[in-house]
Amino acid sequence: MIKSYSTFFRHLHKHSQDPVYCPECFEQMTLSHFYYKHAPNKHELDSRKQCMFCFGRRQWHRGEKNLSVNVNHIESCLKLFVTNAKDFSAFLDAREEDLVEEKELEACECQHFQSNPRDMFGRPKLNNVGFYDSMFEKPEMWEEGVEFHGGLGKDVWGIVQRYLRGDLEWFHIIVKHDIFETFYREMETIRDQCVMLPFWCLCDGLVNEEGKIQHRHMIIACKLASSFENLWKEKIRYELPNSGRAKKCVKIKSAFHLVRTILYVSQPKSSCDKDYIPDNWMDPVKLSHFHINRPLHPHSIAFLCTLFPGGIEKLLWEQLGNKNVSSWEKVAKRVPDPWYNVRWGTHPRDGLEVFKLRNSPASALRGNGGRDPSVFEFIR
Repeated sequence: MIKSYSTFFRHLHKHSQDPVYCPECFEQMTLSHFYYKHAPNKHELDSRKQCMFCFGRRQWHRGEKNLSVNVNHIESCLKLFVTNAKDFSAFLDAREEDLVEEKELEACECQHFQSNPRDMFGRPKLNNVGFYDSMFEKPEMWEEGVEFHGGLGKDVWGIVQRYLRGDLEWFHIIVKHDIFETFYREMETIRDQCVMLPFWCLCDGLVNEEGKIQHRHMIIACKLASSFENLWKEKIRYELPNSGRAKKCVKIKSAFHLVRTILYVSQPKSSCDKDYIPDNWMDPVKLSHFHINRPLHPHSIAFLCTLFPGGIEKLLWEQLGNKNVSSWEKVAKRVPDPWYNVRWGTHPRDGLEVFKLRNSPASALRGNGGRDPSVFEFIR
């Protein structure tokens, strides 16, 4: 059936305010905006030489626009464009409902985490002076910053910033209950040189011939020329670091080491089962921490790593390495291309991007199932 451009423009005017989606970038707009502004300006389509609605799949030479075969194609393509836009809109609405349901189902338990400090978890209390109390804490030392919930408090930002200044030495120490009174008494003599962090806990992960031994995990910061090291060796009689694996005092080497230690002493999971403090806190399997002063959810490490430069990158290196962490099919969806053929991709409304990373700390995709993920490649 031979049609004219006047018929085409009547249809265009009739549907000019209908909502449509650009097949290329999936932006929503009116049909009029797509035809007169979006397609020619953003995608450089020229209505004088090509069909706007199939993104130039149909083209003609100058002066051939009014040929009946081209006019018929443009009008048919317009009708198909409007119809498919309505179908695609319904598809997106359904997809958005699915996403809301998925988010509700996948909401992390850390959103509902309650920090209940100093829970003994059924352990009996021992008669040791100060063993169950906070001591040598100096909250005035920490510059106040962002206030966090879930046990982190408002001083953790100041603690990390003070570490970055490099004017103190920081240690993770454990002290057994039978020598804790001696430790407390000797620390009183140098209390002006040291400060205890409010992140500490008790633990019964050490075992000897008499059974489990209760001890206390603490993080201490000392002045560079303090007497702490001499006191530790002479009075507490525990070896300092760099003396083999008999470690009950470990020097904190970096901001990342500090926040990892804060998390370690603030959750029930522990690996204190070999009479020394391990250097690597990954994959703890025991639940020997109790009477935790500020319990934290394991996901708190993500917030802690935002408090110093390179923290998130370090966390990704530690947790992901060069492993494949997500199958691209889990985030890629079947969406129409400019010619309404279905292909794999994502929609901006999903808040997702699908990349295949190369030479990066972690590969975000892996191609399997016979599909080629190269169409999503982002090479830095």
